[in-house]
Amino acid sequence: MSIPADILELCTQISGITYENLSKILRYAQHASSEKSVRLDDAFQNDLDQWMGGGTCFSITWHLYQELRALDYEPKLLMGHQKGKRNIHCALSLDFEGKTLFFDPGYLIFDPLTVPPASHEVTEQNFALIPNWVKLRRQQELLELWTGSPGQTLRFRFYFDLAGVREKEFFVYWKASFYFEMMQYPVLNRLDREKGVQYYFQKDKLITRSAQGSQVEKISKAEQKHRLAKIFHLDPQLIADAFATLKL
Repeated sequence: MSIPADILELCTQISGITYENLSKILRYAQHASSEKSVRLDDAFQNDLDQWMGGGTCFSITWHLYQELRALDYEPKLLMGHQKGKRNIHCALSLDFEGKTLFFDPGYLIFDPLTVPPASHEVTEQNFALIPNWVKLRRQQELLELWTGSPGQTLRFRFYFDLAGVREKEFFVYWKASFYFEMMQYPVLNRLDREKGVQYYFQKDKLITRSAQGSQVEKISKAEQKHRLAKIFHLDPQLIADAFATLKL
């Protein structure tokens, strides 16, 4: 199946964004309301250029959903679950020419992936993306996402019900996400597709992943603002304000 050029162009456009929860932390700290925070989210307003660097899976996925609809496609909003944890992630699917495409920009998967066909048996499809390999595993209408480094055992990440959810339900889960544990510490994630390198920062550790493997380093408080701003293409003041809010 040939994926339409306008879809590929859109995915390329958003591939340079940074997954970051700093903007989300600041919005909630300023307004103490998940309702107001969602309404103030720049992605909700559908203006990628006005983002404060990026967003979390909900805002990034919502932006892609709106853009695909603007191109006259009909994507579905999917909620991601783990064992004992429901509606903690989100993605999109799109039926096209008898196939189903899967999009997970919140997990930095910017390539539209073809979902394995429906069957009474479990079906799988592997994708040798760089630096992370991806496997989609389907059991009827449940789709599992697995990722990992080349040559290593892939790890289960989320499962999705391909039936999808309506917009109203999606916003309920988006608002609930303002109370997730990850709102208590910084999480930054960016993919450099040109270099094939992923940068991931959580709490005080930076993981740099490439096809050659992963490197972990601890970033000192004195270095954090400027190093993170450079690596993740964020405003240093955004980082400083969010870290101050978190009392880091």
